[in-house]
Amino acid sequence: LETVRDLAPSTQVIMISGMPTVQSLADAVRLGAFDYLQKPVTQEALIRSVSNAVRSKFFIDEKIRLENENLNYQKNLESLIAERTSELRDNERKFRSVVESANDAIVAIDSSGDVVFANRMVEEILGYRAEELIGRPLMALMPERFRERHSQGIARVASGGAARIIGQSMETVGLHKDGTEIPIELSISTWTSDSEVFFTGYIRDITDRKRTDRALQDYADRQASVSKLGLEALK
Repeated sequence: LETVRDLAPSTQVIMISGMPTVQSLADAVRLGAFDYLQKPVTQEALIRSVSNAVRSKFFIDEKIRLENENLNYQKNLESLIAERTSELRDNERKFRSVVESANDAIVAIDSSGDVVFANRMVEEILGYRAEELIGRPLMALMPERFRERHSQGIARVASGGAARIIGQSMETVGLHKDGTEIPIELSISTWTSDSEVFFTGYIRDITDRKRTDRALQDYADRQASVSKLGLEALK
């Protein structure tokens, strides 16, 4: 019986003895015999015992099969999770590399108007560290006079309404952490995750552009004045 157990653990063994003793019965139980029959054995008893043994072996083999199948599934699942986790981390590193190397400030908000992401350029342009903004309303970055219109626009788009400025660039002003208003160029895009609408704003500081525009306008005005004085002198 020990040899059978070593070679085929799931085999159901029926022991038949012509001279049963308490010790032989105890040994049979200890070694895992499925049944212990005493001679003479009737055909009915033998058939019943064999049928039960076959049924028991089927369930044992099925249990082992399911356990092995479950073990393989768990191993494959763990491997798949590790692979997907690695891919997600790699994609996140690539995403952060792109957004952190951008020359524009990038701010993402949820449908409530709260900041969920900000890159390093936000601090350079508007004075806020990225971690300061996470969870705060985007309205902190805009002058008071624009805030109500901003809230109405977010609510309209989040509820499926018209997106009037999405995908367009516009010149406006942002509010620096120190309270200074800064001329900026703003473009907005939307995206959806788990049925929630998110907004991403791309903010470019156009202070130098405005300064150059003013200088060119001043120069043009002076040239026009000089030309006007010259014409008047010739009259």
